[in-house]
Amino acid sequence: MGHKKWAARLRRVELTGALAFGAGLLAAAALNFAFVGAMGRLLDPPVFGTLGVLVAALLAVTAPV
Repeated sequence: MGHKKWAARLRRVELTGALAFGAGLLAAAALNFAFVGAMGRLLDPPVFGTLGVLVAALLAVTAPV
C-alpha cells in the first residue's frame, strides 16, 4: 500500500513541475512577442533584421538545453 501512495505523490509532483515549466514557456513566449513587437516599431528595417539573426542564433545555441 505504501508503494501506491508514493507513486501517486510522485505523479502529482511531476505534473506540478510540468505545469510550472509550461507556464514559464508561455510567459517567455509572451515576453518575446512583446519585445519583437516593440523592436519592430523602434528599429530601422536593416537593424531589425540584424537583431532577428542574433536572436535566432541565441535560440539555436540554447535550444538543445
